[in-house]
Amino acid sequence: MAYLWYVLATLRISFPSFLHYVTMGILKNRALRKRFVFMVLRKIVKKLFSKELKHDKKHWVDEFNTWKNKKDRESSSGIGSSMQITKVLREELIRFISENDIQSMADIPCGDFNWMQHVVSAKLDYTGFDIVDNMIARNQELFESKNIHFYSLDLFNQSLEGNYDVIFSRDFFVHFMPEEIIKLLKHMSSANVKYFMSTTYPETQENNCLKRAWFPYNLQLAPFNFPEPILTIDEKLTDKEGGYYRKNCVGVWDFDFVKKDKKIR
Repeated sequence: MAYLWYVLATLRISFPSFLHYVTMGILKNRALRKRFVFMVLRKIVKKLFSKELKHDKKHWVDEFNTWKNKKDRESSSGIGSSMQITKVLREELIRFISENDIQSMADIPCGDFNWMQHVVSAKLDYTGFDIVDNMIARNQELFESKNIHFYSLDLFNQSLEGNYDVIFSRDFFVHFMPEEIIKLLKHMSSANVKYFMSTTYPETQENNCLKRAWFPYNLQLAPFNFPEPILTIDEKLTDKEGGYYRKNCVGVWDFDFVKKDKKIR
């Protein structure tokens, strides 16, 4: 800042004049103008909704209880975890596991294991993690076995430990702000992992999420900037199926990219 004042004084330019020149330059350039307006709006919204950015475990417990109490719902993890919705994904995931000799998987969040139980074979060492303690206890009672395990994990405040061939993370990041997602990725990166699988939306042109709600992030765009996926699984859903975004995909990446990313380290 001191260097800026020195330069302005040398050029005999007042600070208000400097701001005027910069502002006019931004306003005359369409791309810069759009980015500047988005940046200002995002800062305003973050101030207005700052309480929503605070991680709240109770929120997810309440969500679980809401879905669990809906008698017409197949899964307590929501309609996106139904057998109908996951039909294509199950088939493609089984193929990926077989073709890539996947022997261990960390599933975050694992939900109620409604559809994943039809993917996990006796050859796969599966570990499901979720923030909802009641759901983990239920899963342990119903599904725990020699190769299937469940643990409570608050990924906002705890790091993932262990060795896994793949981290599978479906319909997780859509609920958070970009800075929160980067924090979650950082806590995942402490584990020794080969592949990372996550929901991504290739048709999204800009990750301009202004408020924590539900947002179809394209992980290949800023601020994540993931490379081209090794594999993209199109779940082939339509808008009528649970209100899903039309191009709902699961991408597969080499996890070394995540571990080496300067934003995440």
